[in-house]
Amino acid sequence: MEIGIVGYGQMGKFMASLLSPLFADIKCYDPKHNLEKEIKNPNVTFSTLKETCLCDIVFLFPPISEFRQCCQSISRLIQPEAIVVES
Repeated sequence: MEIGIVGYGQMGKFMASLLSPLFADIKCYDPKHNLEKEIKNPNVTFSTLKETCLCDIVFLFPPISEFRQCCQSISRLIQPEAIVVES
């Protein structure tokens, strides 16, 4: 099972650290952070938005002011059988 995280702010980082011991493949996307420098966990990789949205479960953690735009951006990329979680 692959986990995708869109938005790597405080909540995205927390979720990645929480899930990384349980799942071997976590893909993260954030347009505003240089994730290649920030991600230090070997189970968490920086991915494109498309790769992240192809995961089985996708967590959404964009800034609230960008939530609508985020949903519009991923709407055609999410797989029909995927689970999308926002908090």
